[in-house]
Amino acid sequence: MTVTFPASADSLLPLCFDPFLSGSADGKSNLQSDFVQMVAHDLRAPLSNLKAFLELTRVGHYKQGEDVFDKRLSQLIPELARVNRLLDELLDFQRIEAGHLALRKESVSASSLARSGISAVMHCAEVKGLNIVNECGECELNVDADRIVQVIINLLQNAIKFAPANTRIWIRSKMKEGRVEFSIIDEGAGVAIEDRNRIFERFIQSETDEKKNGFGLGLAVSAAIVRQHGGEIGIGPQTSRQGGHFWFSLAVSTIPATSGSDRLFSPVIASS
Repeated sequence: MTVTFPASADSLLPLCFDPFLSGSADGKSNLQSDFVQMVAHDLRAPLSNLKAFLELTRVGHYKQGEDVFDKRLSQLIPELARVNRLLDELLDFQRIEAGHLALRKESVSASSLARSGISAVMHCAEVKGLNIVNECGECELNVDADRIVQVIINLLQNAIKFAPANTRIWIRSKMKEGRVEFSIIDEGAGVAIEDRNRIFERFIQSETDEKKNGFGLGLAVSAAIVRQHGGEIGIGPQTSRQGGHFWFSLAVSTIPATSGSDRLFSPVIASS
């Protein structure tokens, strides 16, 4: 079964992304309380770790140039990067809610978008021994490159999170009915059946995920970005040979003369 979330004007209405405007008063209060607790939980740990590091450095426990100082600092940098990413998600969520997610479109190739996304997550992939294979071609798209790279990063981060160590993740593009369809496929367990119809909703994370972090906004923001481009996003069929399979499609600027329907572009291999 393929779950598809088509482009729709209704899907971009602020109400769809406002966690506090719909439902009963009690429901809104509970959701707001849960949201505040979620934000506090996800920001408290890295900020507390940074505070402890700075205090210990101030009193001389850590000294610049020592191995323990460099090791602790290298652990904090990804944590702070994660805080920055979470805050970006919140800001994007607010822009979407207000209908202010502006697009700055330009001509860019599918392979270039994929390379930028891979570069942003390469360190996280290497930590788990994951090999990211780029099989995207040179077809030109007229899109907001930064926003589409953001979608690719979100989907790759999701794949990295669930993929077993020392396995592969593929990012592919193919022509399908006059559009370019990107696919991100991993070798993990895939999305649980009970989560497939709601995985792109705000604040939703897989119930089977034992490593929950973040606000559950990444996929919702990705869906909104794709839809604002007039595209579609969904979950592909799950087979015994692959795990998670997310895809999104966008209109092309130029269709290569040699490409046929549903034909994969010539791959550009990029591995960690």
